[in-house]
Amino acid sequence: MDKYRYRQIAIGSVKNRGNLIRTDEVEISLPNNAVDCFTTWMDYDESAIEYYAKNNRIGGYDGIVFPKIFPIDIDCGGDLESSLKVCREITGTLVHVFDIDRNSFRIFYSGSKGYHIEIPSSLFDITPAPQKEICRRLKSIALKLHDNVDDKIYKPNMLWRIANTINSKSGLYKVQIHYNELHSLSTSKIQEIAKSPRFLNYVECIEDRKSVVEGKSVDLGGRRIIKKKNKQHLMI
Repeated sequence: MDKYRYRQIAIGSVKNRGNLIRTDEVEISLPNNAVDCFTTWMDYDESAIEYYAKNNRIGGYDGIVFPKIFPIDIDCGGDLESSLKVCREITGTLVHVFDIDRNSFRIFYSGSKGYHIEIPSSLFDITPAPQKEICRRLKSIALKLHDNVDDKIYKPNMLWRIANTINSKSGLYKVQIHYNELHSLSTSKIQEIAKSPRFLNYVECIEDRKSVVEGKSVDLGGRRIIKKKNKQHLMI
């Protein structure tokens, strides 16, 4: 999947979409004290670069893509306490129902109204496909995890705020927080953390984690969880 290593970047505003760059060059491309910086959460191959060079936009690109992450956006209409509650419920489900290692996914306070979760897409057997198909599938999974996720993110070429950049709505940073912090700290304490950038270690996947229950299917209100040795999948 290494061929899918490009994302479009927007610096200063979602309106300032620029070229597609390698994902490993995103951080070094940002200015100091970067404000309102985004990339697409979808990863593209070189055919998208050719499309952009020809059309000066990524809109309308219908090639095959592959997202490394499954993003979940939680924004309960500006109600931070409700957003915190929903984020706790979703992450609790991932850990206690799916037996997913809490260090294998990332949790962020967005710096303003909500929370972001980034889950390795490999956990859901996501493979390269047209954007609309991937968006449809991830939207379906997200809404089965919780009905209070913001599903507007599941559209082609949507932007995703970059961690450790400033959210102009509040002056706070989008920062990563630990699972235990999410489940124990108050909103005000989390906002205190977001006054400066923060870098935490991240486990890319859970390939080596042994599941608690192996080879069994669990039905949870329309969701079927297949728990296999060394891997857990949510099937839809």
